[in-house]
Amino acid sequence: MFINTKGDANGNETLQALVLFWTRYPSLPPDVTTKMYIKYLENDPNKVLAEASTCSMELSVPIVHKEYSVFKAYPTKSISYGKIGFGKM
Repeated sequence: MFINTKGDANGNETLQALVLFWTRYPSLPPDVTTKMYIKYLENDPNKVLAEASTCSMELSVPIVHKEYSVFKAYPTKSISYGKIGFGKM
């Protein structure tokens, strides 16, 4: 996806935050039969942040960004918001 863990001191932390955002678990679910899905959001200029449905383990990524740097910034922002936790904002 958009996370490059090679040479990135925060790679593991970012990957853990992505898993938490996507699944609500601090690490990958232990049940190997659990499927995780990636979907694309509709092409709506208001849909700039990644969205997660933790019950169905679906990560929806925006498709409106024209440049990789912008695409990377918004999902990273979504993940950082997700690190706060459910009901803790």
